Amino acid sequence: MRSALALLGAVLAFAPAQKVTLTLDWTPNPDHIGIYDAQATGLFAKAGLDVSIHSPSDPTAPLKLVAAGDSDLAVSYEQELFFAAMRGDHLLNGFRNRDLAEQLYPRPTKDIHGQRRRTARVSRLIQLLRAHALIAKIPHSYRYRVTDKGEAIMSAAVYLRHKAFPKELNDVA
Repeated sequence: MRSALALLGAVLAFAPAQKVTLTLDWTPNPDHIGIYDAQATGLFAKAGLDVSIHSPSDPTAPLKLVAAGDSDLAVSYEQELFFAAMRGDHLLNGFRNRDLAEQLYPRPTKDIHGQRRRTARVSRLIQLLRAHALIAKIPHSYRYRVTDKGEAIMSAAVYLRHKAFPKELNDVA
C-alpha cells in the first residue's frame, strides 16, 4: 500500500500542472490576499495548479468571461447581484433562483455539473442576501422580493459606484 501511495505521489509530482485562469472582480485589493498568498507561497503549484490571475477593467466582466469560456474561475462583484435582484420585472412577482442565474450567467451551459454549480452558487448568494435582510422569501413559494432595507442599500451601492464616483473608482483601477 505504501509503495502504491509513493508511486502515486511521484506521478503527481511530475504531472504537468493544470492551467487555470482566474479573473478577479476588479483591481487587486485586500479581499484577494488569500489568492495572491497561495500563488506566492506555491500552494497552487503544490495542488497541481498553474493559476493565471487577471484583473478586468470592467467589474461586471468576470462572470461574462466565465460564461464565454474565456476564464475558468471568477471572483464576482456584488454589483451584478444587486442589478439582477433589483430588476424591474421582479417587482410584482418576485424572483427565483433561476431568474438570478439567467442574469448572472447569460450563456446557458449544457453541462449538468455546470448547471448544478451555478444553481448552488446562486442559492448561496440568495442566502447571503437573506442573512443581511436585503431580500425576503415570499411565503408559500420559491420566490423572493427585495426588502425596503435591500432597496435602500443596494440602490445606494449601485448609485455610488456608477453615478457618484465612476471616474474616481476607475482611476484607482
